[in-house]
Amino acid sequence: MKKTTIRFDWLFRRFKKKKEPRDLLEIAGEMGPLIDKLVMDLFIAHSRKLMTEPITYIVAAVWGATKGGVLDETQQQMHRLILPLVNKIFELLDLREISDAQSFAIGFLIRGYIISKVTYMIESFRNQVAGVKVIEKPDDFMMNVKPMGTA
Repeated sequence: MKKTTIRFDWLFRRFKKKKEPRDLLEIAGEMGPLIDKLVMDLFIAHSRKLMTEPITYIVAAVWGATKGGVLDETQQQMHRLILPLVNKIFELLDLREISDAQSFAIGFLIRGYIISKVTYMIESFRNQVAGVKVIEKPDDFMMNVKPMGTA
């Protein structure tokens, strides 16, 4: 006589404790300070170069490539700081099995955010150096702003 076993594991699967979803702000709370620190470190270490070059200078450093040329030494140094952070953010986001297109799109957003923060810091510093101060009346402020560089 053949013995049959009855399996009840399907019944207990629904009782297994599921992973708790990460707090909504947890990932952003980790990413924000990392990016802010990177931007500050880049600006402090390379402010002279960033202030003398066109604002688009940072784009090649963030991407690690330039159209029709090679990165200069400063851009290579900056890229060596940026790339590990981009990889760290991908780890924090815990993205698995995404397509190359999705990976590129997310990297595009991360790099764009870094570029925006660095360019804001550069332009803000340039305006402070030029003596532009924010005045309570927006019209007065706009009359005193002098555009610098190219975007």
